[in-house]
Amino acid sequence: MKQPLRIAIVGYGTAGQALSVLLAREGHALDVFERAPSPGPVGAGFLLQPSGL
Repeated sequence: MKQPLRIAIVGYGTAGQALSVLLAREGHALDVFERAPSPGPVGAGFLLQPSGL
């Protein structure tokens, strides 16, 4: 196995969350930085079509 890396992820939106999970499963150390103090509604939606899976 390769040596684990220490990786910084800036932004914990959809892509940041997915990337965090994938990299953690590979054994890397992560630092996640998010501007918002806590999760909350943003007035947006997320739609994943079956063809996108």
